[in-house]
Amino acid sequence: MRTATAGKKSLELLNEEGKNLVEVKKVLLSHASNPILFNSISASLTSEMNPKEYSKKVLDALLDSKVDEKKFESIVLSVAKYSNKEALRKHFEDFRVKLSNILEKKGQKHFSTGLSLERGGVCVIKRIGINLDFIRREFLVTEKMAKQLQEKGFVEQYALLKVQAIVKHMIEVVEKACGKHETINMEISHFYYDDKTEFYNIDLIIHIPLGEAELQSVVSTSKHVESILEAIKKEYYRTFNG
Repeated sequence: MRTATAGKKSLELLNEEGKNLVEVKKVLLSHASNPILFNSISASLTSEMNPKEYSKKVLDALLDSKVDEKKFESIVLSVAKYSNKEALRKHFEDFRVKLSNILEKKGQKHFSTGLSLERGGVCVIKRIGINLDFIRREFLVTEKMAKQLQEKGFVEQYALLKVQAIVKHMIEVVEKACGKHETINMEISHFYYDDKTEFYNIDLIIHIPLGEAELQSVVSTSKHVESILEAIKKEYYRTFNG
């Protein structure tokens, strides 16, 4: 069942009606290998369930043996009447704002925050990237030569490998410096080019699942996030400034 699993008491994204639908889906899927039995149970459900009470996409997915439990749960969550997402959104948004304010007051810069309801919490994002100035210094070439390399596609290919290596190493350094947290974890985004800043980037995303305990302890959570951001900042300057 999809939940915000942090804390002693989890915050469930599905309400009771949504959870019941997922349980029914589990029963159906347990008989998916027997088409006759599966179709018989599906027909029985169809006769008992009032179509007016359910959205068509939920019913279709429920009775489709090719839709697995994870996919079905995502479909159910997309329908407001089966979800606690809107109620949780306010709690998570309050936490996000408080966390951002604390981090900024502690002197943290160049980060952004967001909600990740599907992950059951919030996230802190650090953008790591390189531009043509980096390429010029790296290869000791003129700006004109760097642009030529960019036009030929070399810069993008090199930037992809370079930024991936930097971010993966950064995560290793951070985990060594800060230790692995019980619930907070890091992952990296897809590689992308930002037209506005003209940087080739990968985002280092710090996911923070929120249970009831975490919602009541933003200061405690902020301390660990701050230590991660500090470790990232130190490694960033070491990498780019020698």
